Amino acid sequence: LRSYLSNAWWLTGFILDLSGALMTLVALSLAHVSVVQPVLGSGLAFVAIFSHYLTSDRMQLMDWVGCMICILGTLGISWTSVERDGPEDFFFSIAFLLLLFFFSVAAFSEMLHRKRIISQDISSSICAGVCFGTSACSTRTGMKIALENGSAFAAPVGIIISILLTSTGFVAQTRGLKDGRALAVVTYSNLIALLVAVIFGVLALSEPLPDTVLGLAGRISSLCLLAFGSYILQGRGEHKHRNQIEMTLHHGTYANRGHPREVSLDGTILETVQVLTSIDTKQI
Repeated sequence: LRSYLSNAWWLTGFILDLSGALMTLVALSLAHVSVVQPVLGSGLAFVAIFSHYLTSDRMQLMDWVGCMICILGTLGISWTSVERDGPEDFFFSIAFLLLLFFFSVAAFSEMLHRKRIISQDISSSICAGVCFGTSACSTRTGMKIALENGSAFAAPVGIIISILLTSTGFVAQTRGLKDGRALAVVTYSNLIALLVAVIFGVLALSEPLPDTVLGLAGRISSLCLLAFGSYILQGRGEHKHRNQIEMTLHHGTYANRGHPREVSLDGTILETVQVLTSIDTKQI
């Protein structure tokens, strides 16, 4: 712990991470969850760009293409976002049914995995994606009730539930990263979280969609661009980390397991774990 606290880069990253979490709360209090959650998914593009200039992890052509696709998708979401005059209704019954449906799908996927009908990748992705998506919806719902009804407890309760759901999502995602493919787990969970947030926001929180056919087509196209751009970046990132780790294992540098940073291109432990847990040990 002392080594982390004495590291200026780690402290900077921790402060920025905490600031990002606070800004996300602000964003969810001001904007629709069906807009905020997809835009958050494009953060991978900015991580790749910062890694290119701040670390030794150099981006290739396809990495830049993935970043541009994510940025275009984000701009498309912004251009097609609309505001509705007057307060937006909250349909509690629809929200309850949607939550029941989402978590039933997650539980059903876990049951199918235990019966070996679907893989660990799919099951963990569904569970993690549902938790991440409903986490954002919980925060937005609490903020919405607090702003419109003046409830002093709605926002804190929504945030607490959001923290619990996010923690559960990380547990499910980590299990998938341990036994499945990192690319599949991270990409699919992000996509499912996006779909959960959009469906819940539109149906339960009555968040508006574009009124014109062109605007609706633009919104759907933007969501597809975000998903495709994230897929490209996740695939390229996993490929580069896999090659780096296999080279390190080949030369014996990884013999000391007390220094996981030595095998990470950008110095982040999380991405190293994601790739290490997805490598077939029979190939090592």
